[in-house]
Amino acid sequence: MFYRIFYYWNVLSIDIVCGAVSSAWFASYVLNSDLKTEFWILLPTTVWVIYSADHWIDGWKLRDKSANPRHEFYYKNRIFLIVITGLVAIFSFVSGIAFLKEQILMAALVIGIFTVLHFVFSYLQVPFFWKECSVSILYTAGIWFGPILYTSKTRWEVWCGLFF
Repeated sequence: MFYRIFYYWNVLSIDIVCGAVSSAWFASYVLNSDLKTEFWILLPTTVWVIYSADHWIDGWKLRDKSANPRHEFYYKNRIFLIVITGLVAIFSFVSGIAFLKEQILMAALVIGIFTVLHFVFSYLQVPFFWKECSVSILYTAGIWFGPILYTSKTRWEVWCGLFF
């Protein structure tokens, strides 16, 4: 029973989502940010959509040849997962436009554009593209942009805290 729960927890990237939320909570605490409920709903749903899309693309490219359980799971359950991921993506997109302030929406749009570029470069297997580095930069940007934009600290305190 525990193995089965852990299996789904892992292949559906729930561990990644929890890590993103806890990292954002840490960033919010450090920067003394007042993030609204919308952020705390949209961050995990968006992270899940991005990771699910990435696993689906990898599973689709590799088909039955993948040794990775996530890719195999996403390939075998692709129709159901495409529908669920699509519905969650639509929810996140519409909710983001409806509820987020312009400043945070613009930051999300910029990160979204870079995420699309990440998917294109990953899919096309561009030689100069370093997938893991791109993922870490986008993940960090997605977690920290909200707390940075809503911090009550002065700009110099934020930049000193981030780089020193």
